[in-house]
Amino acid sequence: MGLGYGEYLANHRDVFSAKKSGFTLVEILFAVIIFSALLFGISILTSGSGHFMKLSANSFQAFHLGSKVLEDVVEEGRINGDILSQLNQFPELSALDPVLESQSVYFRYLKDRKPAWGVILPDEGGIFPCDGDLFPTLKSFRAGISASRNGATDQSEFEKHLCTVEVLVEWEEKDGMKRQFVLPFFAPCPWGPAATESALILTDEVLKVKIRETLFPDLSNRSFDQAVAETGADPVIAFHVGKLAVYTNALTASMTNMTNDLKVMDKRRSLMVGVPSPDLVNLQIKMARMMEGGASLVFYMLAELTASIRELEKSADSRSFSKIPEGVYKSCLGAFQSKVKDISQWLKASKDAYEWLLQPGFKLLLTGREKELVRFKILEAYRVLTALNFLPKSKYRDFIKSETTIWEGKNPFLHRLYLNEIKICDDISRLRTCFPNLSATVSAYEKQIKICADMVPKLIAKYPSGF
Repeated sequence: MGLGYGEYLANHRDVFSAKKSGFTLVEILFAVIIFSALLFGISILTSGSGHFMKLSANSFQAFHLGSKVLEDVVEEGRINGDILSQLNQFPELSALDPVLESQSVYFRYLKDRKPAWGVILPDEGGIFPCDGDLFPTLKSFRAGISASRNGATDQSEFEKHLCTVEVLVEWEEKDGMKRQFVLPFFAPCPWGPAATESALILTDEVLKVKIRETLFPDLSNRSFDQAVAETGADPVIAFHVGKLAVYTNALTASMTNMTNDLKVMDKRRSLMVGVPSPDLVNLQIKMARMMEGGASLVFYMLAELTASIRELEKSADSRSFSKIPEGVYKSCLGAFQSKVKDISQWLKASKDAYEWLLQPGFKLLLTGREKELVRFKILEAYRVLTALNFLPKSKYRDFIKSETTIWEGKNPFLHRLYLNEIKICDDISRLRTCFPNLSATVSAYEKQIKICADMVPKLIAKYPSGF
């Protein structure tokens, strides 16, 4: 007969009691080994986790510092044209400087600390000991940039108009190990003058039809070549005189229409000026742009016609002009010469129209981008007018100095723009390296348009008398 559960428990109670009374030496040693291994693993894990957390925190700081520099570089390029020219003018933009105490140009305008509020001076807007834990946290951090053009400047590929910018952040860990964070990106960096589309869109075939209508209106059923052959006119002289006549007539008509449109807008503006409004701002900007477009139209039209002036100047035989209608010949040359002064007049009118928007009453009606646009357009007009000797350099400098004072402590990008502009104003020859489009404009005006305008009296005198 088997034992019941109660009897079994009673018979083995002494065994259970004996095991409860203590541990064997083997059990104790085994427990110590396991516990020691566990403690060692925990200590390694804790130590590694602390190191990893510290490393991650520093990397996180470096990422945010680099992102801040990147945003500044993008804004610098947007306002000042391209980052490479800015690095040449202001080497501090690329320097690997400490981010503390305003030593880095990218960390000088962070906080408005004292009156007058709204103006942050470089020696007060950085990160200082008074900023608490942030100061020791960033103690070893430095930031700077480097930039290089993506393609050779003598190539036509788009890479020459781009540059690779690398934002570099360096710091030192507690164990003395130096680390880096690099943030690369592409930025626009235009090289050389931009290609400009001709204001003249007529093909030679269409142009010849209009030339025949202008020079030989009675030969309506003839082509240009037939009319030239029938009248005995010199085909080269006829083509270039006709081109001058067709385009100066078209230019005169366009400028007349533009002037009439501006008169209508000016009357409308006079009715709105008593109560400034966004509609008035838009109207004024439209007028300024139209005047700017008028100056460009006259300039490019005259530049296109300089080749025809030079072709006429090459002809040594005055009798070759005799088959060309005298009235058309002299009027188109006179129109070319008279239009030269229109370039400065329309440019000055555009500048004045943009400056009109700087009146105090429009301050709250212009968006931030519109304010920048207006100031950039005024600055551009001063550059062109001064470079072409249409305006005294003193007026250009006075405007720059005024703008420099306005933006000091308020916008470091615009402030640098005008500081750089002062250097250019003091040495006008630098326009050719800093602004290649403007350099091309000055060259076209001085070496083509102006010289050809000076040729006009001699060309008019070439027309043979008695014909």
